[in-house]
Amino acid sequence: MNVLILYDLEGVIGVRNLDDTMQNSKLMEAEVNIVVETLKEEGIEKITICEVHNGGSQKLIKPIWKNVSVIYGISNIDFSHSYDSAFLLGFHTRSGMRKYFSHTMRPDIKTVWVGEEEVGEIGLFTYWLRNHGITVMLCSGEGGIEEEAE
Repeated sequence: MNVLILYDLEGVIGVRNLDDTMQNSKLMEAEVNIVVETLKEEGIEKITICEVHNGGSQKLIKPIWKNVSVIYGISNIDFSHSYDSAFLLGFHTRSGMRKYFSHTMRPDIKTVWVGEEEVGEIGLFTYWLRNHGITVMLCSGEGGIEEEAE
């Protein structure tokens, strides 16, 4: 099996200051490590981790696992590889939800609609992955994401 993990920063447990890169890196690595270790225990052999926060410009995760690749920014995902499923980690609520880091892509975007459904980043990434034939199996992050992650 081949799993794709997309991770954002704002929904990571303990992140309260987006400018504290060192602390945020530790928190994100801890969260991603738990998921990677669990997947490996379940026999998943190939894992690709993609940082989506700021287009991957902060490089908060360093590749430290065997058979796990880390890429930065969604434009670097190679869909010629077949992914069996995807996980979304560290996500946050969409614009207007009034949670800690609520926004959709950028602060100036107020609403995004896919068909008749208002979505945030969770919805956008889920629809995008589905269009590539990939099912999102897990979504974790800030409280309040349950509504969109259904």
